Amino acid sequence: MKQLELVQRIAILMSRFVTEVRALNAISLYDINNISENVLIPLLREAYDFNGLRNLNTEHHKNYPGIDLADPINRVAIQVTASTDSKKIKHTLEQFVRHNHFEKYDHLLVYILTEKQGRYQGKGFKEIIGERFQFTVDEDILDYTDFMERVEGLTLEKIKSIAEILEEQFADNRPGVVIQNHKGNKRSPRKKTLQESIFANLLEINLPEDLYIGTRNYIRKDVIKNAKGTEFEISNRASARQVAFAALRLSGLKFGSDWAIHEKQFLSFHDLGDPDVPLSELVDPGTVDRLTPEEYYEQGDDYKRVFVRLLRRCLQKKLYQDGVLWDHKEGVFVFSPTDGEAKRNESWRGAKDASRMVFQTHMKKKEPSEVYYCQHLAFQASFKHLEDAWYLLIAPEWYMSKAGELKKWYWGFEKVDYLKRQERNQQLFNHTKFIAHFIKHGKPSDLFQIRYPYKFLKFGKLLSVETPLIISESEWKINESEKELKRLADTGGTLPLPY
Repeated sequence: MKQLELVQRIAILMSRFVTEVRALNAISLYDINNISENVLIPLLREAYDFNGLRNLNTEHHKNYPGIDLADPINRVAIQVTASTDSKKIKHTLEQFVRHNHFEKYDHLLVYILTEKQGRYQGKGFKEIIGERFQFTVDEDILDYTDFMERVEGLTLEKIKSIAEILEEQFADNRPGVVIQNHKGNKRSPRKKTLQESIFANLLEINLPEDLYIGTRNYIRKDVIKNAKGTEFEISNRASARQVAFAALRLSGLKFGSDWAIHEKQFLSFHDLGDPDVPLSELVDPGTVDRLTPEEYYEQGDDYKRVFVRLLRRCLQKKLYQDGVLWDHKEGVFVFSPTDGEAKRNESWRGAKDASRMVFQTHMKKKEPSEVYYCQHLAFQASFKHLEDAWYLLIAPEWYMSKAGELKKWYWGFEKVDYLKRQERNQQLFNHTKFIAHFIKHGKPSDLFQIRYPYKFLKFGKLLSVETPLIISESEWKINESEKELKRLADTGGTLPLPY
């Protein structure tokens, strides 16, 4: 039967939809969730007769609170999410009530892009809902299985329409295209798979081949005792790292931050058996061992956590020489000012030169000679081990500080919130591209300082995934004003990725 074949084909394509969302979310590619909202609209229109369904996030230029899609004709609102737990459902209900969406919509649905739980704890749901709108746990939390049940009861015409929509988005082969040869003559149409590259905020890391470990040669309590009364004095509760630094200073030595210590063993990419490496003075030479990074972190989760600490220390060392400082309390890397200048711009190259403001001083309006606050480009950075490869996950941030000190300004959250409201996906991607480029290449040398590249951490490309889920960039900006479109034309937007 034609109808049965179509339903089976829809089931296959819907499973691809679910698999793509799950796989891309696993590597922090959450943009797929936003794209999925637009893919769902025609599907839900056909399956549920939601003819007035539209995307509220696109229309309102930001994340619309509590709901994503809505049909004002049928007075139905839909939250689209990849989160599957009860907390997400409860949060959606609370947002729906807090923003009085029940005044426009009588019925709320939650569509889960992956796969809903077998059972939901509806505790507290009824108190939130009251008599204001329709929502039941059993009927109004949907996923692809509910969609397929709905499809089976539709007319052949609607089933065909749904199959066509899914074929366009998820089929292996798309309609043939006409290609021009160098003489302008038309070739015969051929099958071509159309795909779109989606970039993750994951930057490839190339690790050194050798890792060194060695046992400390000092006694903790002796170091603490010897440091007492000196400028290096530490308490009995000092960390192993603080004790090691004190031991170095008491020996009249200094060394960088790119090492770790765990269970009396030092861990570093520096050769701990080399007497020219100051850290080797704290290591028993007979215990030094050279191994590959894999041989160390594959011993277990504890070893992997120590290895990640080492990678973070190495990144701190690399970025420090480029004027990017680590705020331990806030957990962010912050671009610092340069030589007391009111602004700091960093150039980067692609198809053309471009420049990024990474630090700026804002003066008080009523007292222009006094600094009000400082604005820094910043980013969170975490290390991910995925399929035998290491990546740096980059999350751009804004950081506000008071003048003269790298310390987060308490009231700066208002400024940060304002900046984030002004930004769109393109600008966040441009921030990520710039930060990835800066981490990879560092700050270039100039007339006043020669900078040597940090040798222990090398970086490759931003991770990308090919997906048949294609949506035109113009769709994201369809409701933007000319003024807003001009503002969104970010200088760095035309630059290629940092390969």
